[in-house]
Amino acid sequence: MEITVNTSIDFKQELKKAKPTIVFYIVGFALVFILNKIDRGGPCNPGSGLIALLLLAIISFGLLIANIYKILKYGKLYASILLIHFIVWTLFSICTWLY
Repeated sequence: MEITVNTSIDFKQELKKAKPTIVFYIVGFALVFILNKIDRGGPCNPGSGLIALLLLAIISFGLLIANIYKILKYGKLYASILLIHFIVWTLFSICTWLY
């Protein structure tokens, strides 16, 4: 009896799993940008863009925890989604630092 393990990654299936995360970040950062242009705030009061950015970070952290839970409980490969979280927040941190 021969046991084979399929190690190939189905790109369409990975993209299908990652699509909600990608859409979430695109819509979230677009909303932050738009709200920041509408209501910038001042030195003593945060604008709507900053509040939306803080909410985006909290929700994104919750999604990251949910994805890690799925990996641990179901044993499914959600590496592409974790990679998206990592790339987005790394790029955001670099852009903020450079700004």
